[in-house]
Amino acid sequence: MMKTTEILMNEHQNILKKLDELNLFLQNLNHENLSKVPYYLDFIQIYADEFHHAKEEKIYFEWMINKDIQFKFGPIACMLNEHEQGRHLIKSCREILLKSEVTLKDLNDLKNKLYEFITLLTEHIKKEDNVLYQFAEEINEESNDGDQLMLSRFLQVKDNFSQKYEI
Repeated sequence: MMKTTEILMNEHQNILKKLDELNLFLQNLNHENLSKVPYYLDFIQIYADEFHHAKEEKIYFEWMINKDIQFKFGPIACMLNEHEQGRHLIKSCREILLKSEVTLKDLNDLKNKLYEFITLLTEHIKKEDNVLYQFAEEINEESNDGDQLMLSRFLQVKDNFSQKYEI
């Protein structure tokens, strides 16, 4: 397996653990613990999107498309659309939290959007790990250049992220 694929799959495990934690938290979400929601939204936006999706979208998917343009209009288009759906859901959650008063209806909307996000991303990760990444591995068997072309760029994303967030 390519190291880049392994890195992305390990990051998926980190994301899934946090989604499980969020799922448990949402079962008891109320006005008293609403202030904890931004912690989860920050993780999703910073780790899952800025860090993980940056590698997928700008490096891994582009490598796949360069090897076979058909990926652009098929599975990768689907994955990118799901990334956008997730971003929209998180943005909607942030908008609810910005309200001067969060009503019971808002609280229920927030829960529903977060449950929808959890389902979306969980299913999305399954598709990437079990289908899309397997296509990438097959491409690499033919070209044998995946890690060579992507790994240094992955490390650059990690370095930039570490500097930005001081980790």
